[in-house]
Amino acid sequence: MSSMDVEAGTRDEPEPARTSSRLQPASPHRGSDNLRRAPSSEQLTAAADRAREGRARFLLAVLDGSQSLAEVPWTACAGDDRRLLRVRLRQLVTTAPLWDARRSNAALGHVAMLAGAAFAEVRDAQLAWLVDPRSSGRRILAWLDAFRPRSRPWHGFPFAPVPDTFPAEGPGRPPVLAARTVDGELRDRR
Repeated sequence: MSSMDVEAGTRDEPEPARTSSRLQPASPHRGSDNLRRAPSSEQLTAAADRAREGRARFLLAVLDGSQSLAEVPWTACAGDDRRLLRVRLRQLVTTAPLWDARRSNAALGHVAMLAGAAFAEVRDAQLAWLVDPRSSGRRILAWLDAFRPRSRPWHGFPFAPVPDTFPAEGPGRPPVLAARTVDGELRDRR
């Protein structure tokens, strides 16, 4: 304090604190609106039951063969039911027909190797992990590579010469034998 302030009878008093409107405390009733909109425990239980039922139907489609393992990520993403993305990869692969634990582990190991992840991470991952945009499609490509059908063009390929007759089955065609004509073209034997 200066001597003039003392003589004039003024004192240095702190100014009142300035507060912005953003920092004002919330009204006491603001949170009660959120409590009224919260779902009841019965509604939460019913939603969880519907989610489990949807995932079970999804796994049954894989079990009966109407859904292939290569199509599963698209089915889970294309539908409105995003809860399908919570299905674990190991559960999905072991549910498929003719997939035992050894074959499932080999496929998941292949996915882990191509995706650059640890096997334990892939084994415990959910479908959402496959389609995560942060992986730039690397994981889904590894999945597709693991479950694409593999076949040789003919027995002994690439070391054996092209046979004169071999199965000429194609998409939507029944297995028939094809033979090379004199011109080298293939024709069906029926």
